[in-house]
Amino acid sequence: MDELVEAGVEPSTAERVLAKARELTGRRPRALKASELAAQKYKAVKTGVAQFDEKTPWGGLREGFIYEFAGEFGAGKSMLAHQIAVKSAVEGFGDVVYIDTEGTANPSLMGKMAKRFGGEASALDKI
Repeated sequence: MDELVEAGVEPSTAERVLAKARELTGRRPRALKASELAAQKYKAVKTGVAQFDEKTPWGGLREGFIYEFAGEFGAGKSMLAHQIAVKSAVEGFGDVVYIDTEGTANPSLMGKMAKRFGGEASALDKI
């Protein structure tokens, strides 16, 4: 929640957004021991950025984890977030929570990406 507040989201709004995300995904955060984490099996979605995917031990971004990308304006963070969300939805990862703190979410672009990744625009209903 702190990251959302730092990005300019009102604390009450941030809490509502996170509560809704937990409700929709059916997941509650909980602490894990490293041994528990290592024993769990997760699917991974490839980001489409080969250099990134090759450097992660699991070949992309693991399901059930929260990722935050930071960088300068124009570095491609929003495009990467769009691509990851759409690929996850198209590849059947279930519901995808996309928190847009900068007003860059573009459903039209996401629809085009879904087709590019072999899915239908209906995959956007999972985002």
